[in-house]
Amino acid sequence: MKKLIVLILIFSTTALIAHRHPYPGKWTVQGSYLYLMPDVGDTYFVVDDTLDDNGGQGPHGTRASNDFGFHSGFRVGGAYEFCQCDRSINAYYSRLKADVSKTIAADDLWSIVGNGEVSGTILHRNGSAYSKNDILYQRFDLLLDQQLYSCCGLNLSILGGLEYGFYKLITDIEYIRDDIAIFFGTYNEISKTWGIGPQLGLGGAYDICCFSRCCPGILSANFSTSASLLASRRELRNKQNATSSAGITDQMDEPTWRVNPAFHASVGLSYATSFSCFNTVFEIGYEFHTYLNFGAHLIMPDLISPAQSLLNEYNLGLQGLYGSAAFSF
Repeated sequence: MKKLIVLILIFSTTALIAHRHPYPGKWTVQGSYLYLMPDVGDTYFVVDDTLDDNGGQGPHGTRASNDFGFHSGFRVGGAYEFCQCDRSINAYYSRLKADVSKTIAADDLWSIVGNGEVSGTILHRNGSAYSKNDILYQRFDLLLDQQLYSCCGLNLSILGGLEYGFYKLITDIEYIRDDIAIFFGTYNEISKTWGIGPQLGLGGAYDICCFSRCCPGILSANFSTSASLLASRRELRNKQNATSSAGITDQMDEPTWRVNPAFHASVGLSYATSFSCFNTVFEIGYEFHTYLNFGAHLIMPDLISPAQSLLNEYNLGLQGLYGSAAFSF
């Protein structure tokens, strides 16, 4: 019953940086392959009205989205275990850069992004819509890991330190009408946010079983979860152009400071063994990251009042698989 309770605790929490401590006075280096899916809020850009039979009296179709799928990234870092105190210092750098593009061509399209001249420019016409989203995510962690409990195969540690997070999203959208064969409207937005602040979390490992033959080692279930409070600075620029008129807008927000919470979690399985003079840990798992109100879109309803604009904030999310290898020496 005791082991069952421990396993439920482990698999209902989740891991950010889960690994075994190096031996006292030893160094550990770690590299991870990340396969993450970013979530950047609203990525819809056009309505496909081809199957509608209402005679063009407004859009009655399916909104097309240019969402991010899973993309490759990496994390590298290291740790040093202090002598006699079950304490280590850890530093990690994570990076994900990805872009996605999508084109919708049909007999009846309605554009839905941009101001009053750009939005609706295809206006029940044959044409195409093109969307491209480009993301850059970077993160740096500096953490002190203090072991709190070690007994019966269960190891628990508290994590404390600093997190630095950086996020940049570039969105480009183009609307083309076939009857005039030109760009009928363009939309470009750049949103950039970075923040730094304290981070606190809990991590640990539970030894599932030990192997003594063939390839001696320990199979463990690892977990860690942490939260950060980031003092963040955001910049935003939005530019739109409707070639059917003098409908050009170019607005840049004055940089703003705010406090954004961030949450990180993952769960994984690791196998610890030894090769020659190196202690080695291989791990696979799944991780989650959420930054509250970290990104924003600028909405300008029309050109009759071109200075009218609304800010739509959204949470930045990332989730996916990771695989890592750590070597202690």
